[in-house]
Amino acid sequence: MAPERYSEQQDVGELKQDDPFLLFFKQNAKALIGSALIFQCCFLGFICFLTATSAELDAALLFLSLLAKAVFLTFLLYAMGWFVENRGWKVAYTRKVIHVAFFAVPFWFDAHMPLSEAHAIVWALWNVNLVGWILILITKPVRRSVSFVQTMYASSDRPEDKGLSQIYAWIQIPFSIVIIAGFSVTLRIMD
Repeated sequence: MAPERYSEQQDVGELKQDDPFLLFFKQNAKALIGSALIFQCCFLGFICFLTATSAELDAALLFLSLLAKAVFLTFLLYAMGWFVENRGWKVAYTRKVIHVAFFAVPFWFDAHMPLSEAHAIVWALWNVNLVGWILILITKPVRRSVSFVQTMYASSDRPEDKGLSQIYAWIQIPFSIVIIAGFSVTLRIMD
C-alpha cells in the first residue's frame, strides 16, 4: 500500500467547535497575529538596543550566526515538509525533528561560535526572537500566499490537529522557551 499523500489526508480529529478557548483563538486570529507582530518588533528593538550598547560584542559574528541558524532552520522545515507532501513521511516524526531542531540548533551554533560568557544572554534573546519570527512566518495568511511556507508548515501539521497546529505551536514553543530559559539560569547559578 502506497503512503498517503499529504494533500489527500483526511481530518481524523474531532474539533470541539463549542470549546470557548478554541473559539477565542479562531475569532481573534487577526488581532492575535497583529499583537504577536507588535511584540516581536518591540522585542527586536529591545535586543537591538542591548546589542548596540554591549561593549566588545562582535555584532558581525552575531548576525552571521543568526543568518546561519535562520537558513538552516528554514531549509530543515522545508525539507521535512517536502518529505511529508511528496514521500508520505509521517508528520509525527518530522514534527519531532522540527521540535528538537528549534531548541538544539541555536545551542549548537552558539557552542561552536566564539561566544563570550558575558554576552550569552544577548545571544539567547536573539535565538528566542528568531524562533518567534519563524512562528509568525508560518501563520495562515503567509502560508496561504507563499507555497514555500505552506510546505514548511506541512512538516508539523498533523492530520489529527487540522485547524489547531498553529495554536499548539504558539502555546507550546513559548512555554518551552520559558522552561528551557529557567533551567539554563538555574544550571548557570548552580555552576
